[in-house]
Amino acid sequence: MKTLLLILFLLICEFVSSQIWQPFGNGFSSNVLTLYTDTNSNTLYAGGSFDTADGSFCSRISAWNGSAWTNLGVGLMNGNVNTLINYNNELYAGGSFTNSGSYIRKFVSKWNGSSWDSVPFTTNNCFVQKFFNYQNKLYVGGGFITAGGVTVNNVASFDGFLWDSLLSGTNNRVYSIEEYNNMLYIGGWFDSVNHLPCNYIAEWNGVSWQNVGIGTNNRIYSLKVYNGELYAGGLFSFAGSTPANNIAKWNGTSWQPVGTGVNGQVSSMEVYNGLLICGGFFTIAGGLPANRIAYWDGSNWHAIGNGFNNGISCITSYNNDLIVGGYFNNSDTINLNYIAVLKNFTGYYNNEYNNVKVFPNPSHNFIEIFLNTNYCENCYNIEVYNSLGKKMNISIKTQIGSIKIDISKFDKGMYFYKINIRKSEQIYSGKFIKNY
Repeated sequence: MKTLLLILFLLICEFVSSQIWQPFGNGFSSNVLTLYTDTNSNTLYAGGSFDTADGSFCSRISAWNGSAWTNLGVGLMNGNVNTLINYNNELYAGGSFTNSGSYIRKFVSKWNGSSWDSVPFTTNNCFVQKFFNYQNKLYVGGGFITAGGVTVNNVASFDGFLWDSLLSGTNNRVYSIEEYNNMLYIGGWFDSVNHLPCNYIAEWNGVSWQNVGIGTNNRIYSLKVYNGELYAGGLFSFAGSTPANNIAKWNGTSWQPVGTGVNGQVSSMEVYNGLLICGGFFTIAGGLPANRIAYWDGSNWHAIGNGFNNGISCITSYNNDLIVGGYFNNSDTINLNYIAVLKNFTGYYNNEYNNVKVFPNPSHNFIEIFLNTNYCENCYNIEVYNSLGKKMNISIKTQIGSIKIDISKFDKGMYFYKINIRKSEQIYSGKFIKNY
């Protein structure tokens, strides 16, 4: 009995640590609006409205050196940093800022290793919201009329020397840019592109603009490709003629809902460990409580830990950890200063041999345990225990390669399974959550 309790304790500790959002350094003094992982240098950058990082001066942009947040020169000032990218081996920052120290650096600037260089963009009041590298050009979206003296209207391309328009652009702001099926897609707050009706999303084929079905009925803030489809997140209730609560997917010909969606704005999406991580200002995902962050596994929505007390604006991964930034300052009782990390998160939990997967997890009606083995049907025993070590009565349905367990009558909480393969005498164990 002592051995079983020790095993349960260790499993609980492992699970809890994988579900708790933790501080990332000492955080920032204000909102983190963008996160960018430079895979070439393995550096994580953060941009936003802050002026300190880890308690030290750091104006609007900072880099993580592996143990602490550091500044990049005197930073950028008089506005926010909204987007970051490595283009032609240089770090570009875009936003609403106008200065770096006493030097004018309006809305777009690049880091030379010791200071911020000028990138001629526009002198008008505006903002840059999104950078995207497409076919070796830097595409820029936001709210601006001209770029480099060229009339562009909210979207433009840059080859490192010259700016160019995409025909007549849009009639309002562009918030997101993504590539799908070799085409460039933009989403935002516009309802026309190149002077033609186009509802909040459009496709650029390099020569002309096309509608994406009939679009959505309100703003799109984020675009991301997942499992061969283009996902759009924002603040809308229809995609095409289909009801869709703030998130929908486009398969190249039609719009489809993403389950029952979420009950508030989707601001950011990122693919991580085969899951679509979504952040924003919602509190329910798929009908379940999910405080500002949730993941979609292709079939179901799931919360991630206890979530946050305010909105998520950006999501990335760094050294295999999930990192989020936004407007929040805590998760449950844990103080977090606008940035948080979740370590070792997979969405479902594998045993140490990596031969067993549980899905969906957490769940409320049933779980299915998939065996990555060649063992035959009915050649194994399975037992399930609650967190106190009590053996549960279970109803199972077996088929080759998987075991389906009815947990609808279980109390909310954590449970542990043990599978004994008769033929090989191997034992696999793991855990799952009954979420309500």
